[in-house]
Amino acid sequence: MLLAYWITAFLSGAGVLVVEMTATRALAPWFGQAHFVWSNVIGLVLAGLAIGSTLGGRLADRMAAPAAWLGGMLLAAAGLVAAAAWLPGPVARALLPDALPLEAAYPFLQRGSFVATLLCFVPPVLLLGAVPPFLVRCAATRLEDVGRRSGLLYGGATTGSIVGTFATSYWLIPTLGTRGTFLLAAGLIALAAVPAWWAARRNGAAAAAAGTGLLALACLAAPGSRAATPGAAFGELLVARDSRYQHLEVRTRADLGDARVLAIDEGHDSFQSLTPPEGVLTGGLYYDWFNLLALSGIREGRLSVAVLGLAAGTHARQLLELVGPRCELSIDGVEIDPEAVALGRSHLGLPDDPRLVIHTDLDARTFADHAPRRYDLIVVDCYARQSFVPVHVASREFFAALLDRLAPGGVVALNAFGYGSGDRVTEALAATLASLCPDGVLVANLPRTANQLVWASRERLPPRPSEWATDDWPAELAELAAALRAPGQWFVRRALPSDRVIDDNGGWFDRTQEERLADRAARLLALDRETPR
Repeated sequence: MLLAYWITAFLSGAGVLVVEMTATRALAPWFGQAHFVWSNVIGLVLAGLAIGSTLGGRLADRMAAPAAWLGGMLLAAAGLVAAAAWLPGPVARALLPDALPLEAAYPFLQRGSFVATLLCFVPPVLLLGAVPPFLVRCAATRLEDVGRRSGLLYGGATTGSIVGTFATSYWLIPTLGTRGTFLLAAGLIALAAVPAWWAARRNGAAAAAAGTGLLALACLAAPGSRAATPGAAFGELLVARDSRYQHLEVRTRADLGDARVLAIDEGHDSFQSLTPPEGVLTGGLYYDWFNLLALSGIREGRLSVAVLGLAAGTHARQLLELVGPRCELSIDGVEIDPEAVALGRSHLGLPDDPRLVIHTDLDARTFADHAPRRYDLIVVDCYARQSFVPVHVASREFFAALLDRLAPGGVVALNAFGYGSGDRVTEALAATLASLCPDGVLVANLPRTANQLVWASRERLPPRPSEWATDDWPAELAELAAALRAPGQWFVRRALPSDRVIDDNGGWFDRTQEERLADRAARLLALDRETPR
Protein backbone atom coordinates (compact mmCIF):
# COMPACT_ATOMS: atom_id res chain seq x y z
CA MET A 1 0.00 0.00 0.00
CA LEU A 2 2.76 2.44 0.92
CA LEU A 3 4.45 1.83 -2.45
CA ALA A 4 1.23 2.75 -4.23
CA TYR A 5 0.99 6.02 -2.34
CA TRP A 6 4.69 6.69 -2.99
CA ILE A 7 4.06 6.34 -6.74
CA THR A 8 1.18 8.82 -6.45
CA ALA A 9 3.48 11.23 -4.61
CA PHE A 10 6.20 10.79 -7.23
CA LEU A 11 3.90 11.38 -10.20
CA SER A 12 2.12 14.36 -8.66
CA GLY A 13 5.46 15.90 -7.62
CA ALA A 14 6.75 15.48 -11.15
CA GLY A 15 3.59 17.10 -12.48
CA VAL A 16 4.05 20.18 -10.31
CA LEU A 17 7.54 20.92 -11.60
CA VAL A 18 6.68 20.10 -15.20
CA VAL A 19 3.86 22.67 -14.98
CA GLU A 20 6.11 25.25 -13.31
CA MET A 21 9.01 24.82 -15.74
CA THR A 22 6.72 24.84 -18.77
CA ALA A 23 4.66 27.83 -17.62
CA THR A 24 7.41 30.33 -18.42
CA ARG A 25 7.81 28.85 -21.90
CA ALA A 26 4.05 28.95 -22.45
CA LEU A 27 4.02 32.66 -21.55
CA ALA A 28 7.14 33.49 -23.60
CA PRO A 29 5.39 34.17 -26.96
CA TRP A 30 3.49 37.05 -25.31
CA PHE A 31 5.44 38.11 -22.21
CA GLY A 32 9.00 36.89 -22.85
CA GLN A 33 11.23 35.15 -20.33
CA ALA A 34 12.45 38.14 -18.34
CA HIS A 35 13.33 37.70 -14.69
CA PHE A 36 9.99 39.20 -13.64
CA VAL A 37 8.16 36.48 -15.63
CA TRP A 38 10.16 33.82 -13.83
CA SER A 39 9.55 35.59 -10.50
CA ASN A 40 5.81 35.73 -11.14
CA VAL A 41 5.65 32.06 -12.09
CA ILE A 42 7.85 30.79 -9.26
CA GLY A 43 6.28 33.05 -6.62
CA LEU A 44 2.68 32.30 -7.58
CA VAL A 45 3.31 28.57 -7.93
CA LEU A 46 4.86 28.50 -4.45
CA ALA A 47 1.92 30.51 -3.13
CA GLY A 48 -0.50 28.05 -4.73
CA LEU A 49 1.36 25.09 -3.23
CA ALA A 50 1.41 26.73 0.22
CA ILE A 51 -2.30 27.57 0.18
CA GLY A 52 -3.18 24.16 -1.24
CA SER A 53 -1.13 22.37 1.38
CA THR A 54 -2.69 24.39 4.21
CA LEU A 55 -6.24 23.83 3.01
CA GLY A 56 -5.49 20.20 2.16
CA GLY A 57 -4.20 19.58 5.67
CA ARG A 58 -7.43 20.92 7.16
CA LEU A 59 -9.70 19.00 4.81
CA ALA A 60 -7.81 15.70 5.04
CA ASP A 61 -8.59 15.35 8.74
CA ARG A 62 -12.28 16.05 8.21
CA MET A 63 -13.07 13.78 5.27
CA ALA A 64 -14.46 10.33 5.91
CA ALA A 65 -13.17 9.06 2.55
CA PRO A 66 -9.84 10.84 1.97
CA ALA A 67 -8.83 8.47 -0.87
CA ALA A 68 -11.87 9.50 -2.90
CA TRP A 69 -11.03 13.17 -2.43
CA LEU A 70 -7.37 12.52 -3.25
CA GLY A 71 -8.17 10.90 -6.59
CA GLY A 72 -10.78 13.53 -7.40
CA MET A 73 -8.32 16.35 -6.80
CA LEU A 74 -5.74 14.70 -9.02
CA LEU A 75 -8.23 14.26 -11.88
CA ALA A 76 -9.42 17.86 -11.53
CA ALA A 77 -5.82 19.08 -11.53
CA ALA A 78 -5.11 16.98 -14.63
CA GLY A 79 -8.04 18.62 -16.43
CA LEU A 80 -6.83 22.10 -15.50
CA VAL A 81 -3.30 21.32 -16.64
CA ALA A 82 -4.63 20.08 -19.98
CA ALA A 83 -6.62 23.31 -20.32
CA ALA A 84 -3.45 25.30 -19.58
CA ALA A 85 -2.02 23.94 -22.84
CA TRP A 86 -4.39 26.26 -24.75
CA LEU A 87 -5.34 28.91 -22.17
CA PRO A 88 -2.32 31.33 -22.17
CA GLY A 89 -3.04 32.59 -25.70
CA PRO A 90 -6.60 33.84 -25.10
CA VAL A 91 -5.66 35.23 -21.69
CA ALA A 92 -2.63 37.10 -23.10
CA ARG A 93 -4.65 38.55 -25.98
CA ALA A 94 -7.19 39.84 -23.48
CA LEU A 95 -4.46 41.47 -21.37
CA LEU A 96 -2.22 43.00 -24.07
CA PRO A 97 -3.32 45.90 -26.30
CA ASP A 98 -3.33 45.22 -30.03
CA ALA A 99 -0.12 46.02 -31.94
CA LEU A 100 1.71 46.99 -28.76
CA PRO A 101 5.23 48.27 -29.59
CA LEU A 102 7.99 46.71 -27.52
CA GLU A 103 9.29 49.98 -26.07
CA ALA A 104 5.84 50.72 -24.58
CA ALA A 105 5.18 47.15 -23.45
CA TYR A 106 7.21 46.90 -20.24
CA PRO A 107 4.40 47.57 -17.69
CA PHE A 108 1.97 45.39 -19.63
CA LEU A 109 4.45 42.50 -19.71
CA GLN A 110 5.21 42.80 -16.01
CA ARG A 111 1.62 42.96 -14.77
CA GLY A 112 0.19 40.83 -17.55
CA SER A 113 2.48 37.87 -16.83
CA PHE A 114 1.39 38.02 -13.18
CA VAL A 115 -2.31 37.90 -14.05
CA ALA A 116 -1.81 35.25 -16.75
CA THR A 117 0.09 33.02 -14.31
CA LEU A 118 -2.61 33.51 -11.69
CA LEU A 119 -5.38 32.51 -14.10
CA CYS A 120 -3.68 29.75 -16.07
CA PHE A 121 -1.40 27.90 -13.67
CA VAL A 122 -2.28 28.60 -10.04
CA PRO A 123 -5.61 26.65 -10.03
CA PRO A 124 -4.08 23.23 -10.86
CA VAL A 125 -1.11 23.89 -8.56
CA LEU A 126 -3.52 24.75 -5.73
CA LEU A 127 -5.06 21.29 -6.05
CA LEU A 128 -1.68 19.60 -6.35
CA GLY A 129 -0.53 21.37 -3.19
CA ALA A 130 -3.34 19.64 -1.30
CA VAL A 131 -2.20 16.18 -2.43
CA PRO A 132 0.63 15.52 0.11
CA PRO A 133 -1.55 16.04 3.24
CA PHE A 134 -4.18 13.69 1.82
CA LEU A 135 -1.50 11.13 0.97
CA VAL A 136 -0.21 11.20 4.54
CA ARG A 137 -3.80 10.87 5.85
CA CYS A 138 -4.37 7.82 3.65
CA ALA A 139 -0.99 6.13 4.22
CA ALA A 140 -0.48 6.72 7.96
CA THR A 141 -2.93 4.40 9.70
CA ARG A 142 -1.18 4.58 13.07
CA LEU A 143 0.15 7.58 14.97
CA GLU A 144 3.59 6.02 15.38
CA ASP A 145 3.90 5.66 11.57
CA VAL A 146 3.18 9.31 10.71
CA GLY A 147 6.76 10.59 10.75
CA ARG A 148 8.30 7.73 8.77
CA ARG A 149 5.53 7.51 6.19
CA SER A 150 5.17 11.24 5.67
CA GLY A 151 8.94 11.45 5.18
CA LEU A 152 8.83 8.73 2.52
CA LEU A 153 5.91 10.37 0.75
CA TYR A 154 7.42 13.85 0.79
CA GLY A 155 10.70 12.33 -0.40
CA GLY A 156 8.82 10.65 -3.25
CA ALA A 157 7.19 13.95 -4.23
CA THR A 158 10.55 15.72 -4.15
CA THR A 159 12.17 12.97 -6.22
CA GLY A 160 9.39 13.34 -8.78
CA SER A 161 9.96 17.09 -8.83
CA ILE A 162 13.67 16.57 -9.51
CA VAL A 163 12.92 14.22 -12.40
CA GLY A 164 10.28 16.62 -13.73
CA THR A 165 12.71 19.54 -13.64
CA PHE A 166 15.44 17.88 -15.67
CA ALA A 167 13.07 16.04 -18.01
CA THR A 168 11.23 19.25 -18.90
CA SER A 169 14.34 21.19 -19.88
CA TYR A 170 16.36 18.43 -21.53
CA TRP A 171 13.68 16.33 -23.22
CA LEU A 172 10.01 17.27 -22.94
CA ILE A 173 9.91 20.84 -24.30
CA PRO A 174 12.43 20.22 -27.13
CA THR A 175 10.58 17.04 -28.11
CA LEU A 176 6.91 17.77 -27.39
CA GLY A 177 6.70 21.57 -27.31
CA THR A 178 4.83 23.45 -24.60
CA ARG A 179 1.35 22.11 -25.41
CA GLY A 180 2.58 18.54 -25.65
CA THR A 181 4.45 18.90 -22.36
CA PHE A 182 1.30 20.14 -20.60
CA LEU A 183 -0.67 17.20 -22.03
CA LEU A 184 1.99 14.77 -20.82
CA ALA A 185 1.89 16.40 -17.37
CA ALA A 186 -1.91 16.09 -17.36
CA GLY A 187 -1.63 12.41 -18.22
CA LEU A 188 0.90 11.76 -15.45
CA ILE A 189 -1.22 13.59 -12.87
CA ALA A 190 -4.33 11.62 -13.89
CA LEU A 191 -2.34 8.36 -13.69
CA ALA A 192 -1.18 9.41 -10.21
CA ALA A 193 -4.75 8.76 -9.03
CA VAL A 194 -4.58 5.11 -10.12
CA PRO A 195 -2.28 3.70 -7.39
CA ALA A 196 -4.01 5.84 -4.73
CA TRP A 197 -7.46 4.52 -5.64
CA TRP A 198 -6.13 0.99 -6.12
CA ALA A 199 -4.64 1.08 -2.62
CA ALA A 200 -8.01 2.24 -1.30
CA ARG A 201 -9.67 -0.68 -3.19
CA ARG A 202 -11.60 1.63 -5.49
CA ASN A 203 -10.89 -0.42 -8.58
CA GLY A 204 -13.56 1.19 -10.76
CA ALA A 205 -12.32 4.66 -10.02
CA ALA A 206 -8.74 3.52 -10.61
CA ALA A 207 -9.71 2.18 -14.03
CA ALA A 208 -11.43 5.47 -14.89
CA ALA A 209 -8.35 7.44 -13.82
CA ALA A 210 -6.14 5.16 -15.92
CA GLY A 211 -8.38 5.72 -18.93
CA THR A 212 -8.29 9.49 -18.41
CA GLY A 213 -4.52 9.53 -18.13
CA LEU A 214 -4.04 7.36 -21.20
CA LEU A 215 -6.46 9.57 -23.15
CA ALA A 216 -4.38 12.64 -22.28
CA LEU A 217 -1.24 10.83 -23.41
CA ALA A 218 -2.96 9.68 -26.60
CA CYS A 219 -3.71 13.31 -27.43
CA LEU A 220 0.02 13.78 -27.94
CA ALA A 221 -0.44 12.06 -31.31
CA ALA A 222 -2.82 14.80 -32.50
CA PRO A 223 -1.20 17.15 -35.07
CA GLY A 224 -1.87 20.31 -33.07
CA SER A 225 -0.66 19.04 -29.71
CA ARG A 226 3.01 19.63 -30.47
CA ALA A 227 2.62 22.74 -32.60
CA ALA A 228 4.12 25.94 -31.25
CA THR A 229 1.63 28.65 -30.34
CA PRO A 230 1.94 31.91 -32.33
CA GLY A 231 2.66 34.88 -30.08
CA ALA A 232 2.61 38.67 -30.09
CA ALA A 233 5.18 39.38 -32.81
CA PHE A 234 4.15 41.69 -35.65
CA GLY A 235 3.59 40.48 -39.20
CA GLU A 236 2.15 37.52 -41.06
CA LEU A 237 3.21 34.24 -39.47
CA LEU A 238 5.12 31.76 -41.63
CA VAL A 239 6.34 29.31 -39.00
CA ALA A 240 6.52 29.06 -35.19
CA ARG A 241 8.76 26.71 -33.24
CA ASP A 242 9.75 26.03 -29.65
CA SER A 243 13.42 25.22 -29.18
CA ARG A 244 15.19 24.08 -26.04
CA TYR A 245 16.09 27.74 -25.41
CA GLN A 246 13.18 29.92 -26.56
CA HIS A 247 10.15 30.49 -28.77
CA LEU A 248 10.92 31.45 -32.38
CA GLU A 249 8.80 32.71 -35.25
CA VAL A 250 9.45 33.67 -38.86
CA ARG A 251 7.08 36.38 -40.06
CA THR A 252 6.64 38.58 -43.10
CA ARG A 253 6.56 42.29 -42.26
CA ALA A 254 4.67 44.53 -44.70
CA ASP A 255 6.01 47.62 -42.90
CA LEU A 256 9.54 46.48 -43.81
CA GLY A 257 8.81 45.96 -47.50
CA ASP A 258 7.63 42.35 -47.11
CA ALA A 259 10.93 41.34 -45.54
CA ARG A 260 11.07 38.10 -43.58
CA VAL A 261 12.15 38.44 -39.96
CA LEU A 262 13.06 36.14 -37.10
CA ALA A 263 11.20 37.09 -33.92
CA ILE A 264 12.09 35.52 -30.57
CA ASP A 265 9.82 35.08 -27.53
CA GLU A 266 7.43 38.04 -27.08
CA GLY A 267 8.79 39.81 -30.16
CA HIS A 268 6.15 42.53 -30.62
CA ASP A 269 7.74 44.86 -33.21
CA SER A 270 11.28 43.64 -32.45
CA PHE A 271 13.22 41.09 -34.51
CA GLN A 272 16.66 39.45 -34.49
CA SER A 273 17.32 38.78 -38.19
CA LEU A 274 15.91 40.15 -41.43
CA THR A 275 15.92 39.02 -45.05
CA PRO A 276 14.65 41.51 -47.64
CA PRO A 277 12.75 40.28 -50.72
CA GLU A 278 15.73 41.19 -52.92
CA GLY A 279 19.43 41.48 -52.18
CA VAL A 280 21.00 41.39 -48.73
CA LEU A 281 21.03 45.03 -47.59
CA THR A 282 18.25 46.04 -45.20
CA GLY A 283 17.69 49.66 -46.20
CA GLY A 284 19.97 51.22 -43.62
CA LEU A 285 19.16 49.10 -40.58
CA TYR A 286 22.10 48.53 -38.26
CA TYR A 287 23.17 45.26 -39.93
CA ASP A 288 24.32 47.12 -43.06
CA TRP A 289 26.87 49.30 -41.26
CA PHE A 290 29.07 46.45 -40.04
CA ASN A 291 30.01 45.79 -43.67
CA LEU A 292 31.88 49.12 -43.70
CA LEU A 293 34.19 47.88 -40.96
CA ALA A 294 34.69 44.61 -42.82
CA LEU A 295 35.68 46.37 -46.06
CA SER A 296 38.02 48.74 -44.22
CA GLY A 297 39.63 45.79 -42.43
CA ILE A 298 40.72 43.71 -45.43
CA ARG A 299 44.49 43.14 -45.28
CA GLU A 300 46.61 41.35 -47.89
CA GLY A 301 43.44 40.07 -49.55
CA ARG A 302 42.21 38.25 -46.45
CA LEU A 303 39.58 38.82 -43.77
CA SER A 304 38.63 36.57 -40.87
CA VAL A 305 35.42 37.43 -39.03
CA ALA A 306 33.65 36.13 -35.93
CA VAL A 307 29.96 36.97 -35.51
CA LEU A 308 28.76 36.53 -31.92
CA GLY A 309 24.98 36.41 -31.90
CA LEU A 310 24.46 35.03 -35.40
CA ALA A 311 20.70 34.35 -35.01
CA ALA A 312 19.41 33.47 -38.51
CA GLY A 313 22.49 34.88 -40.20
CA THR A 314 21.80 38.40 -41.53
CA HIS A 315 25.38 39.52 -40.83
CA ALA A 316 26.84 36.38 -42.43
CA ARG A 317 24.69 36.67 -45.57
CA GLN A 318 25.76 40.26 -46.08
CA LEU A 319 29.45 39.53 -45.56
CA LEU A 320 29.38 36.59 -47.96
CA GLU A 321 27.59 38.60 -50.64
CA LEU A 322 29.23 42.02 -50.30
CA VAL A 323 32.70 41.34 -48.87
CA GLY A 324 33.34 37.76 -49.96
CA PRO A 325 34.04 38.53 -53.65
CA ARG A 326 36.76 41.05 -52.63
CA CYS A 327 38.95 38.87 -50.44
CA GLU A 328 39.64 35.46 -49.02
CA LEU A 329 36.85 35.48 -46.41
CA SER A 330 36.26 33.16 -43.46
CA ILE A 331 33.47 33.55 -40.91
CA ASP A 332 32.89 31.85 -37.57
CA GLY A 333 29.27 32.34 -36.51
CA VAL A 334 28.29 31.73 -32.89
CA GLU A 335 24.61 31.14 -32.06
CA ILE A 336 23.47 29.41 -28.91
CA ASP A 337 20.18 28.19 -30.42
CA PRO A 338 20.56 25.70 -33.31
CA GLU A 339 16.86 26.15 -34.15
CA ALA A 340 17.51 29.81 -35.04
CA VAL A 341 20.15 28.65 -37.52
CA ALA A 342 17.80 25.98 -38.90
CA LEU A 343 15.10 28.61 -39.52
CA GLY A 344 17.75 30.80 -41.14
CA ARG A 345 18.54 28.04 -43.59
CA SER A 346 14.94 27.03 -44.30
CA HIS A 347 13.18 30.42 -44.36
CA LEU A 348 15.67 33.31 -44.32
CA GLY A 349 18.15 32.44 -47.03
CA LEU A 350 21.17 31.49 -44.90
CA PRO A 351 23.43 29.62 -47.34
CA ASP A 352 25.41 26.47 -46.76
CA ASP A 353 28.77 28.02 -47.63
CA PRO A 354 32.19 26.51 -46.86
CA ARG A 355 33.45 29.96 -45.85
CA LEU A 356 30.93 30.04 -43.00
CA VAL A 357 31.38 27.77 -39.96
CA ILE A 358 28.54 27.96 -37.45
CA HIS A 359 28.96 27.00 -33.78
CA THR A 360 25.67 26.25 -31.99
CA ASP A 361 24.81 25.35 -28.38
CA LEU A 362 27.68 27.65 -27.49
CA ASP A 363 27.51 30.89 -25.53
CA ALA A 364 29.40 33.92 -26.88
CA ARG A 365 31.31 34.26 -23.61
CA THR A 366 32.54 30.68 -23.81
CA PHE A 367 33.62 31.24 -27.40
CA ALA A 368 35.46 34.42 -26.42
CA ASP A 369 37.38 32.56 -23.75
CA HIS A 370 38.27 29.58 -25.97
CA ALA A 371 38.20 30.80 -29.60
CA PRO A 372 40.52 28.65 -31.73
CA ARG A 373 42.15 31.49 -33.69
CA ARG A 374 42.48 35.25 -34.09
CA TYR A 375 40.19 37.50 -36.10
CA ASP A 376 40.39 40.70 -38.10
CA LEU A 377 36.82 41.63 -37.12
CA ILE A 378 34.67 40.42 -34.24
CA VAL A 379 31.02 41.46 -34.48
CA VAL A 380 29.14 41.46 -31.16
CA ASP A 381 25.36 41.42 -31.56
CA CYS A 382 24.28 39.55 -28.43
CA TYR A 383 20.86 40.39 -27.05
CA ALA A 384 18.28 38.71 -24.85
CA ARG A 385 14.76 39.87 -24.06
CA GLN A 386 14.83 41.86 -27.31
CA SER A 387 16.78 44.96 -26.22
CA PHE A 388 18.72 43.69 -23.18
CA VAL A 389 22.45 42.90 -23.31
CA PRO A 390 23.31 40.11 -20.84
CA VAL A 391 25.91 41.28 -18.35
CA HIS A 392 28.31 38.43 -19.07
CA VAL A 393 28.66 39.60 -22.71
CA ALA A 394 28.89 43.29 -21.79
CA SER A 395 31.50 43.19 -19.06
CA ARG A 396 35.10 44.36 -18.99
CA GLU A 397 36.19 40.73 -18.62
CA PHE A 398 34.31 39.76 -21.79
CA PHE A 399 35.71 42.61 -23.84
CA ALA A 400 39.21 41.84 -22.58
CA ALA A 401 38.85 38.27 -23.86
CA LEU A 402 37.67 39.57 -27.25
CA LEU A 403 40.59 41.97 -27.58
CA ASP A 404 42.94 39.07 -26.90
CA ARG A 405 41.36 37.22 -29.83
CA LEU A 406 42.13 39.99 -32.34
CA ALA A 407 44.79 39.71 -35.02
CA PRO A 408 47.18 42.70 -35.25
CA GLY A 409 45.09 45.68 -36.33
CA GLY A 410 41.86 43.76 -35.79
CA VAL A 411 38.63 45.39 -34.62
CA VAL A 412 35.92 44.55 -32.10
CA ALA A 413 32.58 46.04 -33.20
CA LEU A 414 29.51 46.23 -30.99
CA ASN A 415 25.86 46.87 -31.86
CA ALA A 416 24.61 49.13 -29.06
CA PHE A 417 20.85 49.70 -29.05
CA GLY A 418 19.69 52.88 -27.36
CA TYR A 419 17.63 56.04 -27.46
CA GLY A 420 20.10 58.74 -28.49
CA SER A 421 23.80 59.34 -27.88
CA GLY A 422 23.24 60.07 -24.18
CA ASP A 423 21.54 56.74 -23.57
CA ARG A 424 22.69 55.29 -20.24
CA VAL A 425 23.07 51.76 -21.55
CA THR A 426 25.02 52.56 -24.71
CA GLU A 427 27.18 54.98 -22.73
CA ALA A 428 28.01 52.21 -20.23
CA LEU A 429 28.94 49.80 -23.03
CA ALA A 430 31.18 52.35 -24.75
CA ALA A 431 32.84 53.33 -21.46
CA THR A 432 33.53 49.70 -20.58
CA LEU A 433 35.20 48.94 -23.91
CA ALA A 434 37.09 52.27 -23.78
CA SER A 435 38.54 51.33 -20.36
CA LEU A 436 40.57 48.61 -22.14
CA CYS A 437 41.74 50.67 -25.13
CA PRO A 438 44.47 53.27 -24.53
CA ASP A 439 43.31 55.53 -27.37
CA GLY A 440 39.60 55.05 -26.67
CA VAL A 441 36.87 53.75 -28.99
CA LEU A 442 34.99 55.06 -32.00
CA VAL A 443 31.25 55.58 -31.68
CA ALA A 444 28.92 56.28 -34.61
CA ASN A 445 25.28 57.31 -34.41
CA LEU A 446 23.67 55.29 -37.18
CA PRO A 447 21.26 57.47 -39.20
CA ARG A 448 17.55 56.63 -39.01
CA THR A 449 18.09 53.89 -36.42
CA ALA A 450 18.03 53.55 -32.63
CA ASN A 451 21.51 52.02 -32.73
CA GLN A 452 25.08 53.07 -32.22
CA LEU A 453 28.09 51.31 -33.67
CA VAL A 454 30.99 51.07 -31.21
CA TRP A 455 34.32 49.74 -32.44
CA ALA A 456 37.90 49.60 -31.23
CA SER A 457 41.31 47.97 -31.65
CA ARG A 458 43.71 46.71 -29.03
CA GLU A 459 46.77 48.78 -29.95
CA ARG A 460 45.39 52.04 -31.34
CA LEU A 461 42.27 53.58 -32.76
CA PRO A 462 41.17 51.87 -35.98
CA PRO A 463 40.82 53.99 -39.14
CA ARG A 464 38.18 56.69 -38.71
CA PRO A 465 35.30 56.96 -41.21
CA SER A 466 37.02 60.00 -42.70
CA GLU A 467 40.06 57.80 -43.49
CA TRP A 468 38.23 55.03 -45.31
CA ALA A 469 39.13 54.57 -48.97
CA THR A 470 35.71 53.86 -50.47
CA ASP A 471 36.32 54.39 -54.20
CA ASP A 472 36.06 50.69 -55.08
CA TRP A 473 33.36 49.79 -52.54
CA PRO A 474 29.86 48.76 -53.68
CA ALA A 475 27.84 51.90 -54.35
CA GLU A 476 25.33 51.24 -51.56
CA LEU A 477 28.05 50.83 -48.97
CA ALA A 478 29.98 53.87 -50.23
CA GLU A 479 26.78 55.89 -49.68
CA LEU A 480 26.51 54.61 -46.11
CA ALA A 481 30.14 55.53 -45.49
CA ALA A 482 29.50 59.04 -46.83
CA ALA A 483 26.53 59.41 -44.46
CA LEU A 484 28.72 58.34 -41.56
CA ARG A 485 31.30 61.02 -42.40
CA ALA A 486 28.78 63.82 -41.80
CA PRO A 487 29.71 66.22 -38.96
CA GLY A 488 28.75 64.91 -35.55
CA GLN A 489 27.84 61.45 -36.88
CA TRP A 490 30.82 59.79 -35.17
CA PHE A 491 33.17 60.65 -32.32
CA VAL A 492 36.04 59.27 -30.25
CA ARG A 493 35.05 58.11 -26.76
CA ARG A 494 37.97 57.88 -24.32
CA ALA A 495 37.99 56.47 -20.81
CA LEU A 496 37.17 58.97 -18.06
CA PRO A 497 37.93 58.75 -14.33
CA SER A 498 34.22 59.14 -13.61
CA ASP A 499 33.19 56.19 -15.80
CA ARG A 500 31.27 53.36 -14.22
CA VAL A 501 32.53 50.20 -15.88
CA ILE A 502 30.48 47.01 -16.25
CA ASP A 503 32.07 43.93 -14.72
CA ASP A 504 30.89 40.36 -14.24
CA ASN A 505 29.27 41.35 -10.96
CA GLY A 506 27.52 44.32 -12.56
CA GLY A 507 23.99 43.87 -11.38
CA TRP A 508 23.61 47.63 -11.68
CA PHE A 509 23.79 47.27 -15.49
CA ASP A 510 20.73 45.01 -15.47
CA ARG A 511 18.90 47.57 -13.35
CA THR A 512 19.94 50.35 -15.73
CA GLN A 513 18.48 48.45 -18.67
CA GLU A 514 15.26 47.79 -16.76
CA GLU A 515 14.94 51.44 -15.75
CA ARG A 516 15.61 52.64 -19.29
CA LEU A 517 12.82 50.52 -20.73
CA ALA A 518 10.41 51.37 -17.90
CA ASP A 519 11.10 55.11 -18.31
CA ARG A 520 10.68 54.87 -22.07
CA ALA A 521 7.38 53.02 -21.72
CA ALA A 522 6.09 55.56 -19.18
CA ARG A 523 6.95 58.48 -21.48
CA LEU A 524 5.30 56.88 -24.51
CA LEU A 525 2.15 55.99 -22.59
CA ALA A 526 1.96 59.50 -21.15
CA LEU A 527 2.25 60.97 -24.66
CA ASP A 528 -0.42 58.58 -25.89
CA ARG A 529 -2.82 59.72 -23.15
CA GLU A 530 -2.16 63.38 -23.98
CA THR A 531 -2.69 62.93 -27.74
CA PRO A 532 -6.13 64.19 -28.83
CA ARG A 533 -8.38 61.48 -30.18
